[in-house]
Amino acid sequence: MLLIAVPIVLGIFDIPKNGLAGFLRTVWNWHGVFTFTIYFSWLYSVGSRLGRELPVGMKMHRTALALSLIVPALYELVFIWIDWVKSIVDLPAEVWSLALLLGNLPSLLCVIYAFVSVAKTLRAVELERTVQFSDYAGELILVFFYPVGVWFIQPRVNRVVMNRQKS
Repeated sequence: MLLIAVPIVLGIFDIPKNGLAGFLRTVWNWHGVFTFTIYFSWLYSVGSRLGRELPVGMKMHRTALALSLIVPALYELVFIWIDWVKSIVDLPAEVWSLALLLGNLPSLLCVIYAFVSVAKTLRAVELERTVQFSDYAGELILVFFYPVGVWFIQPRVNRVVMNRQKS
């Protein structure tokens, strides 16, 4: 409901100013915000919960995981703000492109760190040992393909947590 209704309502307010194109852009932007919020929340909850189950000697940095998910979320909000300002202020396209590029690279690196961290933590908890890239490459691909990856990973997370609670 949130993924559809709220962006449409926000887009309706943009129709008088920017017409149908503004409406569609607003709906698309806010849909992305809500989708990323849900996905990043899931990534953080899985990573932080499984981080407590890691074998002795391994440690997950929950603060680094949280920051790696906050940076892209802030970038998305800044992107929406820039998109809105761009319709008001007439600056050269190079200025906007540079601003987006400077935020895009750190955001991308943060997302990659979060994906690797969650995939690696899941596999380390399942195998109960330190893992190499070849051990968690499949999980990394699943984490990357949202929402399909969630359908395969969440049951495994549930199983790990249930087994830990029983023992």
